[in-house]
Parts: sequence; C-alpha cells; structure tokens
Amino acid sequence: MRHKTESLLWNFYKQYRDASVSDWVSLGGWLAGLLFLIWLSFRIRSWLRDDEGPAASEHRMLSEMGKLHRQGDLSEEEYRFIKGQLVGKIDDIVREQEALEKQNDID
Repeated sequence: MRHKTESLLWNFYKQYRDASVSDWVSLGGWLAGLLFLIWLSFRIRSWLRDDEGPAASEHRMLSEMGKLHRQGDLSEEEYRFIKGQLVGKIDDIVREQEALEKQNDID
C-alpha cells in the first residue's frame, strides 16, 4: 500500500512541478470546492441535529444513565442525583421554549 501512495504522490508532483498558473488555479478551485462540500456536510448535519430540539441531548443522556443504573454501574443515589439534574435542565429548556413561542406569537 505504501508503494501505491508514494507512486500517487510522485505522479502528482511530476504533474504539477512544471504546471502553469492555470493548472494551479484549477487545482485551487478543486480544493476550494472540496472544502466547501465538507463545510456544507457539517452544516447540514448540525441543522438536522437542531431539529431534534435542545432537550433531546438531555433525554438521550437520561436514557443512557437509566441503562447504566439497570446494569448496576450506577448506584441508586448516583442515578437519582443525575436524574434530578437532567430533569431540571429539561424543565428549564421547555420553559425557555414556551416563553420564546409566546413572545413570537405576540410579535
């Protein structure tokens, strides 16, 4: 595998070592396009995650903590403490969302 990689790099080097400005501009365009596609995929991914709502991560965390408690990895006291913290965060998020919705309805 290393031989193929070295060969590909050597071929790339040979192709572009005496390249004209237009070749470099073309290569730059391809790289810019690739970077744009990578950026776009991360943006789409974040938009899809935002659709879950802010409380979704706390719900997932609470579910995971429940699994750990059932498996015996968390004591009853630890589970109750963590559950109380997460439920409090979920309640705060829900209240904030309701307040924003009321404010948007008024506007």
